Parts: sequence; structure tokens; C-alpha cells
Amino acid sequence: MTTTDWGTGSPGTGHYAEVNGINLYYETHGAGRQLILLHGGLGSGEMFGPVLPALGERHQVITVDLQGHGRTADIDRPIDVRLMAD
Repeated sequence: MTTTDWGTGSPGTGHYAEVNGINLYYETHGAGRQLILLHGGLGSGEMFGPVLPALGERHQVITVDLQGHGRTADIDRPIDVRLMAD
């Protein structure tokens, strides 16, 4: 079995924001025009670690942990793509 190191060695600035009833975790990296990265199912913003240094050279990169993923807790509502998109 192998494991993947998603870390970048230079963590971003982590924050929480109250969004549509959840306490959403997000990080910012770099500076410039904003670029938002959204992970797929069973992922988290941390999975973008390997590309963040390159993207952060020209952009302010924002990664999020969607409902029930990474550092964003689950709440008592279905995990639904439409709700997460909102």
C-alpha cells in the first residue's frame, strides 16, 4: 500500500466562513487574480497541494473543503451536489 503526500510545505491561510448553514473551511494561497479550486467527492482542498505553489505564482488560489469533507464538518442535511454548489 502506498500513501500520497498532498502537502505543499507552505500552508495557506486557513479560515472558516458561515455559508448556507455550514461552517465552511477554506484556504488562500498566493496573490493576483482569484482562482477557486473545487474538489470532487471524497476529496478536500488539501488534494491540490502539489500544484498550489505554481498556481500561487500568478493567482490568489482559494481552496475549499465542501460539506462533510476535510475540515468542514457535516451537518444534518443530505450531501447534495446542488446544495454544495450553492
